[in-house]
Amino acid sequence: MSEKQIQLPCEAPFEQLDIYVKRILAKYQGLDEQILFGESKEGTTPIDIKEALKVCVHNTGVTENNYHGYSVKCITDIKVVNLEADEEIICNHKVKLVLKFKVVLFVTFTNNCFGCIVLPDDAMSTNPDAKACFITDIEERPQTIGNNECLEIIDDVCGKMFKWIKSIPLSEFEGEIPSSAFTDPTLQTHLIVKSITSDYDVLGECTCGTSPVIYGTEVHISVFADLLDKLGIDQDILICGVPYDC
Repeated sequence: MSEKQIQLPCEAPFEQLDIYVKRILAKYQGLDEQILFGESKEGTTPIDIKEALKVCVHNTGVTENNYHGYSVKCITDIKVVNLEADEEIICNHKVKLVLKFKVVLFVTFTNNCFGCIVLPDDAMSTNPDAKACFITDIEERPQTIGNNECLEIIDDVCGKMFKWIKSIPLSEFEGEIPSSAFTDPTLQTHLIVKSITSDYDVLGECTCGTSPVIYGTEVHISVFADLLDKLGIDQDILICGVPYDC
């Protein structure tokens, strides 16, 4: 029976309305997904376990008489900026989630001066005005966890960006997806970043470069996100209602 043949028992002032909606078939919730991380190692061998991203922040106030400068006392705030979320259904088997972003560190040094560091830009070895360097080898290789998750640095419109990718099997989604949905041309997923939190630790002395050596402070940074990915199709629904023009 076609929708034109369906007549709902609507009584005045209500009338039958055809509403266009995105019907949600299944959802994936990723709570406290660590999207900024490094890969732990045993010696020099990566072991597929996440740890904090390690950065050496240049000390401030360096002079001929104080070549060590003033170290980092604390990180007063961490902001995620230029955040872009994307997703893609892969071969009706899994969904690839993608986040691109920068991380801004608001730093207080031991001389009570304030600094702002934008990652990854300000820690790149190719940046002559760098304010930090990576201890984690993320410049040399993507940080990979298993076969389905990685974090890398890419070139983008806004300069250098972190790019986090994770593939989620559809079997991990809540809800039953009918096989007919995979032939529906309107089948899409929609990724929502619900909240972002961060964690950090300030450690001891570190150095960047060799000629000259730049003294800095080692900091460990992690960023976590609550993610919601909705998989759905376009559908029309019929209701009894009153059209309302705002």
